[in-house]
Amino acid sequence: MRKVYLLVLVIVACYSSISAQEIYRTKHGDVAISVTIHDSILLMVSNELSVALDYESSKVSFKVPVETFNTRVDSIDSKLRMLKGSLIEFTGKVGITINTQNFAPQRYNLEGQVNSTNPPVPVRGNGSMNCIPAGDRATPACTFLLNFETTLTALHLREAFPDADEGVRIEVRQSILERDNE
Repeated sequence: MRKVYLLVLVIVACYSSISAQEIYRTKHGDVAISVTIHDSILLMVSNELSVALDYESSKVSFKVPVETFNTRVDSIDSKLRMLKGSLIEFTGKVGITINTQNFAPQRYNLEGQVNSTNPPVPVRGNGSMNCIPAGDRATPACTFLLNFETTLTALHLREAFPDADEGVRIEVRQSILERDNE
């Protein structure tokens, strides 16, 4: 019985290390949300974006705490800080097979959903990925960009921006993804 238990443990450990090898992530990526208020665009920016991308399945997910956004407008920033514990979450899939050995920009379409509401809100967008040769590391790092449009309501931000247009644009900017186990 002990040998069976040990064998199962070894198989599970091997499987998890194999499957984790193709997950790339960043913990401090940049995200910006463009909000239109009276024909002016206000930019909400955070550097606390957490992104994960599975290179084998092309699935992507990200989350960012709402209170980490900064607009440089004190009255709005204080409203955002009061939303402590609220997250903007997204899951989806990029429309390409990712090739880390291709060092030219890889452009893609994106389908997914904003999970900050119940039920989740479907979105479509696009982006690009550019992998950088490995240098002294065993695997390359890749920069990841994506953008899509959604609504203030889907992000639970309607009250923070009562005079704003409902539609917003989310941009993940130059997030450098590195292999999860490195």
